[in-house]
Order: sequence, then C-alpha cells, then structure tokens
Amino acid sequence: MKDQQEVLNLGGASIAMALVAILAYLCWTLATQEIPASNENILFAVVGVVATQITQIVSFFFGSSQSSKKQSETIDKLAQTTHQAQSAALPSDKATVTLAPGASATVEASDGGHP
Repeated sequence: MKDQQEVLNLGGASIAMALVAILAYLCWTLATQEIPASNENILFAVVGVVATQITQIVSFFFGSSQSSKKQSETIDKLAQTTHQAQSAALPSDKATVTLAPGASATVEASDGGHP
C-alpha cells in the first residue's frame, strides 16, 4: 500500500512539474513572441486553464485534502493499536462480543467470585 501511495505521489508531482513547465513556456511566449490577434484569446484561455490546474494541485498537496488524508491515516493507526491492545488484554478463554458501530454495552468487573 505504501509503495502504491509513493507511485501516486510521484505521478502527481510529475504532473505538477509538467504543468509548471507549460505555464512557464506560455508566459515566455507571451512576453517574447508576437501573437497574432486571432490567437490571443485562445492563448490567454490556455494560460488560465493551466494556472488553475496548478492551483488545484498545490491545494491538494498542501491544503485541506492532505490534512484530511493525514488525519485518516492517524485514525487508522489508532484503531489498529486499540485493536491490538484489546486483543492482548483479553484472555483467550473469555468470550468476546462484537458491537455494531454506534452500539453500546455495559461491562461489569468481576473478581472471579471472590468476596
């Protein structure tokens, strides 16, 4: 799973770098070349689209989506740790009860019949 995520991160970074290169080329073209009047609107539209895509990529990697992803990973780790701790704490000869999400149960401690 971690390897798959690394590949996705690399892919996203590659796309972002390609879009930055395209935007740089388009800006260079606007600054140094004479653009025919019939093509100006098309070029400006393409520059706007590329700039918007770069903004979305930066927002994903550094914005709330990344924070949400980290939060989900933390919750998953905590759930796994809790499950491992509960498994270690319960003796194997005791019955276990699985509750549905949102359900509740009352547990009473017993000292094994000792007064």
